[in-house]
Amino acid sequence: MKKIILLIFIGLVSTFCFAQNKNTLESSFYLANDFYKKAQYSQAIGKYEEIISQGYASANLYYNLGNCYFKSDQLSRAILNFAKAKRLSPRDNDLEANFNYAKDQVQFKVNQTDFNTFKSRYESIFDKFSLDELTIHLAVILSLVVLLICLRVILKSYPRSLIIGISIFSIIFVLGVSGFINKAKTIGKEAIVLDKEVAVTFEPRDGSTTHFNIYEGMKVFLLKSKQDWCKIERSDKKIGWIKKETIIIF
Repeated sequence: MKKIILLIFIGLVSTFCFAQNKNTLESSFYLANDFYKKAQYSQAIGKYEEIISQGYASANLYYNLGNCYFKSDQLSRAILNFAKAKRLSPRDNDLEANFNYAKDQVQFKVNQTDFNTFKSRYESIFDKFSLDELTIHLAVILSLVVLLICLRVILKSYPRSLIIGISIFSIIFVLGVSGFINKAKTIGKEAIVLDKEVAVTFEPRDGSTTHFNIYEGMKVFLLKSKQDWCKIERSDKKIGWIKKETIIIF
């Protein structure tokens, strides 16, 4: 009986602490928003970053933080937070508009006309969904496939439409899983350039010959790390080495 009372007490205390913490976070969020409205961007940034440091994240939080950084002329960190917000809310029109505007401020534009058009369009389909949404959709599709297979087993006759349905949903599920995996792989592998201009070298050592340059706010893909160096790929598929301190990975 004492153990049950103790468990109940612990549960009540945990619930109370959670509620208190939630109220504190909400208060901090509203305070940060108030700083932003008053154009006190450095104070707003401090509050938003404080909330994130406590393990809380949302599309609105990253979006507001991105706006603060943009207003403070910190392009790289603005793009970084817009990108984080887009992962959580990929179809937000306001976010899309601000994100695109921020990316337009990047000094150098990469020519991507020679890229695989089919692959780009295929991947762009999954860009419209967050990982959580894709998980739900895939679970629903898999359930439909299982249901149709069960119907096929139960029914004595096998309608052609049932077999076609199983085939179509199975293909959609496989393609969806492939897209989900590719999207999940980018987490922790994408990075935003922090410095105004960074020389990308052929080798991971000081004094190595410059291969090409990357610029503040540009997104690159992390291939591997070696001590203080990162091997990165630009969106036009050019590959080289940079110092780890010149980018921020997300």
